[in-house]
Amino acid sequence: MITSEIKDNVTYLLRNFPETKDCDLKLVARYWDKFDGFNAGVYFEDIYYGHVTHFESIRRMRQKLQMDNEDLRGLRYKTRKNKLEKEVRELIKND
Repeated sequence: MITSEIKDNVTYLLRNFPETKDCDLKLVARYWDKFDGFNAGVYFEDIYYGHVTHFESIRRMRQKLQMDNEDLRGLRYKTRKNKLEKEVRELIKND
């Protein structure tokens, strides 16, 4: 999806559903429901009202586990790390 389209969609939700301004979980649930066709019925309410584990908590835990355990890393982990290391080295070298 094009970034400008996502931007327009998020702007629409923030303007029309004030509760999404303070809760990423509600924002994501509304986004999936309205723009991605995620029609999960009862599951939508579970996501929307926070009856499921927040996606950011899951993402952060995955990140921490992968940092500490090589066997839990995916194929893109090394690529991301190498790219970031090269960029940081360039910044340090140029300073």
